[in-house]
Amino acid sequence: MLFYVLLFLGIVSLWWHWRARDRMKVTNLTGKYIFITGCDTGFGNMAAKIFDKKGFRVFASCLTETGAKELKAVTSKQLQTVLLDVRDSDSVKKVAAWVKSEVQSEGLWGLVNNAGILGPTAPTDWLDIEHFREPIEVNLIGLINVTINMLPLIKKAKGRIVNVSSVGGRLAFSGGGYFPSKFGVEGFNDSLRRDMKAFGVKVCCIQPGLFKTALTDPAQVLKEKEVIWKKLPPDIKKQYGEEYFQKDAAKKEKLSKMCLNKDLSPVIQCMEHALTSLHPHAHYVVGQDAKLFWNPLARMPAVIQDFLLLRNKVELAASNAKSQGSHYEMHLRSQWETRQSICLGQLLCSDTGNNWRRQLVSTWRYRLSLQMSPQNLSLADSLHIAILASILSLIIYWRLRDSHRVRNLSGRHIFVTDCDTRLGKSLAKWLDKRGFCVIAACATEKGGQELRSCSSPSLKTVNLNLADSNSIARVVAFVTEETAGKGLFGLVSNAEGPAPVAPTDWLRIEDFHSVLDVSLLGLIEITLKLLPLLKKAEGRVVNLINAKGLMAFVGGGSSLSKWGMEAFSDILRIEMQHFGVKVSIVEHGFFEAGVVNSDVIERDLLRLWNRLTPEIRDSYGEKYFVEYIKAQRSSVKRLCDSNISKVIKCMEHALVAKYPRTRYRAGWDAKFFWLFLSYAPSCLSDMLLRMMFPAPAASGRSAPGVLIDI
Repeated sequence: MLFYVLLFLGIVSLWWHWRARDRMKVTNLTGKYIFITGCDTGFGNMAAKIFDKKGFRVFASCLTETGAKELKAVTSKQLQTVLLDVRDSDSVKKVAAWVKSEVQSEGLWGLVNNAGILGPTAPTDWLDIEHFREPIEVNLIGLINVTINMLPLIKKAKGRIVNVSSVGGRLAFSGGGYFPSKFGVEGFNDSLRRDMKAFGVKVCCIQPGLFKTALTDPAQVLKEKEVIWKKLPPDIKKQYGEEYFQKDAAKKEKLSKMCLNKDLSPVIQCMEHALTSLHPHAHYVVGQDAKLFWNPLARMPAVIQDFLLLRNKVELAASNAKSQGSHYEMHLRSQWETRQSICLGQLLCSDTGNNWRRQLVSTWRYRLSLQMSPQNLSLADSLHIAILASILSLIIYWRLRDSHRVRNLSGRHIFVTDCDTRLGKSLAKWLDKRGFCVIAACATEKGGQELRSCSSPSLKTVNLNLADSNSIARVVAFVTEETAGKGLFGLVSNAEGPAPVAPTDWLRIEDFHSVLDVSLLGLIEITLKLLPLLKKAEGRVVNLINAKGLMAFVGGGSSLSKWGMEAFSDILRIEMQHFGVKVSIVEHGFFEAGVVNSDVIERDLLRLWNRLTPEIRDSYGEKYFVEYIKAQRSSVKRLCDSNISKVIKCMEHALVAKYPRTRYRAGWDAKFFWLFLSYAPSCLSDMLLRMMFPAPAASGRSAPGVLIDI
């Protein structure tokens, strides 16, 4: 009893301490400078008005002159408006220079990245790459560009950065570029928060639910979707059915009435807390729908997410046709019970199943003995037996289901990207030996020649530049010709080109652009263009996403592209289920596959270090670079696994299994370290990751950090 009393008192004291800490405010904030983007309407407009009344010196950026004039008319003379298009790098640089001249030596206390657009939200196979590009350029690349240009001013004031994301940054539930962009914002926010902590800069992320703003105007959303619907080719309209558009609009209207929050003030209150609290939160979840539904759902297994989200989807005309027209699938389903019994018998009778047989026999004997002696069976024993029997049954069922393979795969076409790398080349050769007709995309002619020299004549190579839409179009035409009406059974998307990996303030917007154009937009574009072939063959999409998709632990565009591909894959998986297309993600750890190479990383770090301004170099200190190189070298040495067959086996299973998994994790670090950190509280993950890297000189710590071995 005493233990429970002490436990209760401990919980109450922790709660009281947290509440008291949460209420502590920064003093002397009157007259501090704050820069807010997207102030024409919505959250930004209301935030500018409220912070102006509270005595802040607000710089409110607007996209249009009308928005700027209307805001200026209802605020004090202290508030200043400026026109800004976050997509235009020149515009961002000019505004940053203007802000610097205004704040001078005081620096910028707060940056609120609020500007954003929704973009078209429609099924993925209705869209083209331009429907994805615009939201990503505004919501993600624009936000990064503004932050990088304002960062020196914020570091000078040891201020705050508040990034307005969305529940869509944790859970993707509709097609379009909005959700990949918000996933990218979450990744950028996390890496920036860890990078800037040493300089006294606090970085927060606000995740609103569905609020009534110009962004979520149902009439505008419906209008954009209707324009896309009218331009669709007849075959896609036939797949969805003529009534789909009206039924989908009714479903969305019902969801809007249930979830839409009309009061915007909770979001502004979170912004205010992030800017004024002595200990701001890492994340703010705002809105009843976000707290009670979207946020909990984002942490659930994919099978539960898919089940609940599909309930809000309209049934397609193609769904009924598929269930009636696929004789092969009907044949397999009709033999399911028989095959289950046969496989179970084989499992119990084979040599490899001896352990399973012994466990089952011992369990059955134990249950028989209990049945024969009911007086010895207590309620607790019954409960334990029921739990053990349920777990055992689920394990057997899962193993049986996981072992089923699709038949007659020889001669099926598989398209694999990035076959210049060791990983892509190994997969292409492996699939070639298994009898697949492999189409391997290489970045260089030399890579293609090397692959052809060690493969069978059935393997074809093609040059592909994922940053070039014309190159992608040529490759799609080549794949269409090679498949000759049979469709494409598998698409393995991977883009692991060399990318700058360093603290965020070492980087420029071009460093992010070069990675996102290939590893996010390029992969999305080629997937969109190959979807008709995949739907025809009821094929598979396998997206390779390394540990950076689980945890954004270092600055650069690589992590953001992986987070964006996580969102795109989740959306595609839900939407393509109707057409028999299976989508899987392989979240692998670090392998020696040509990208994770100490020499490459060190050369790139040296290039970035040499181009830094003296001010930034002084803030890190000359010793920092040496210690950072040592930390990178140690991480690569300890984390990298040379056995890439672990990744290849996951990809093979995703392609040939009748029931592929939603996610595969290859490598001990992905399973036991990065996955754990992705679910851990931000304070714990931040602490562990900071211990892996040295501390900048400006942090005030005399030691270069306590480097831990993983």
